[in-house]
Amino acid sequence: MAVQVDGRTELADFGLVGDIDMVDPKILTHLLEGDYVPVIAPLAGSDTGAIYNTNADTVAAAVAAALGAEKLIFVLKVPGLMEDVSDPTSIVTHCDVAQLEKMEKAGRLKDGMLPKAKA
Repeated sequence: MAVQVDGRTELADFGLVGDIDMVDPKILTHLLEGDYVPVIAPLAGSDTGAIYNTNADTVAAAVAAALGAEKLIFVLKVPGLMEDVSDPTSIVTHCDVAQLEKMEKAGRLKDGMLPKAKA
C-alpha cells in the first residue's frame, strides 16, 4: 500500500491484513439478547487458521450490516469528516453516499478517514 510520509509516497507493509468475506452474527445476537455488550477485536481468520489484522472501521461496518443496525457511530480523535483536513472548521455535518464518492474522487478523503467513509 502506498502512503504519504512527509510529502513523499512510500510503500507500507502492514503484514498479514485481512478482508471480510462474511459475518455470522449469531453469537453477537445471543450476547446482545442476554444484555451483554460485546467487545470485538478487528481480527479475521482464514480457512487454514491464519490470523489477519483487519481495519477496525471495516469490521464495524460489516458487523453493523450483519446485525441490521440502523446507525453506525464512530468515535474519532478528530472533529469529524472534513472537506479540508487542514481546516478544522470545514466539518461536514451531513452527507450522502454520492457526496462521499465525490469527495473521494476529489482526493479529500485521505488516510484514516477513507475507511470510515467507505464504512
